[in-house]
Amino acid sequence: MRDREGNWTYQFAATIDDYVQGVTLVIRGVDLLASTGRQIQLARLLGRHEPPAFLHHPLIVKAPGQKLSKADGDTGIRELRARGWTAAQVIEAAIAALEP
Repeated sequence: MRDREGNWTYQFAATIDDYVQGVTLVIRGVDLLASTGRQIQLARLLGRHEPPAFLHHPLIVKAPGQKLSKADGDTGIRELRARGWTAAQVIEAAIAALEP
């Protein structure tokens, strides 16, 4: 992903952050799958012999093809918890979103 000026800032920042913190497992949405190869390559170029393992989960969507986005004012897990949702309800909703 590039910033507004076309620079690969996300790739570099995420790779450096994971390296410095010793992250060995990255779990994120499938929408970032395309970034994985670039981050593994960057990590190796920066001297990391063993890059982290990456797992990608399906996105929880508000409508077909529309992912949840804080930028759009969508509710996150913190907001759901603040509204009284239990951890079990949040997990149940996430699992339901994964089912075909």
